Amino acid sequence: MRRDTARKTRIRHALILLLALPAAAGAEGEGRDALVIDSSRSEVRFFLDAPRHGVEGRSRAVEGGVQVRGGALLDAQEGVARLQVASLHAGNRLIDRNMRGALDADHHPEILFEATRFEPAGEAAPEGAPWRGVVTGNLTVRGVARPAAFDVEATRQGAALHATGSAVFTLTEFGVDPPRFMGFLRVKDWVRVEFDILAAPEADGGPPSPIATPPEAP
Repeated sequence: MRRDTARKTRIRHALILLLALPAAAGAEGEGRDALVIDSSRSEVRFFLDAPRHGVEGRSRAVEGGVQVRGGALLDAQEGVARLQVASLHAGNRLIDRNMRGALDADHHPEILFEATRFEPAGEAAPEGAPWRGVVTGNLTVRGVARPAAFDVEATRQGAALHATGSAVFTLTEFGVDPPRFMGFLRVKDWVRVEFDILAAPEADGGPPSPIATPPEAP
């Protein structure tokens, strides 16, 4: 009974996604498009909170890829995004060093998100409008994998896909001890992660940009 219900749910979601396809996509939209994240036009941001001192940081070294059909996510299990811990920077050398130490960058240099499912939000969007939903999957931080869900909004820009999203996680669920700054300011046990990515066919967006570590702030 549960399997039948789950199967009907998947079919309903698939129909919603198909209805959301732009009519202008034509025959090309009927196929699957393998898109690669363009690191030069993508960014991941994070926000931490400490008493009287918020911490904001970012990285422009996100890479990976996803499969789409028209304007909708398809086969979400093939969506992957990875980020080098060393590329995260908050504009302060001490904060950056403590943050990378808390994430044990020497032994776990990569943060990885592997999408497993897309849940559309509501009815199909009108042609040309953004599609919204939740992408769920597994997030691996400091070698610890946990289920994760990101609220997302995406639109097609020609052959490319522009997507933004966010989620809030606790640090300790990934085995991360909330770091201290200046020796006594300990951040709260949560982090907000936001992303703004552009994914395009390799022929359009070029090969994936190499990951580069931003210079440390003075």
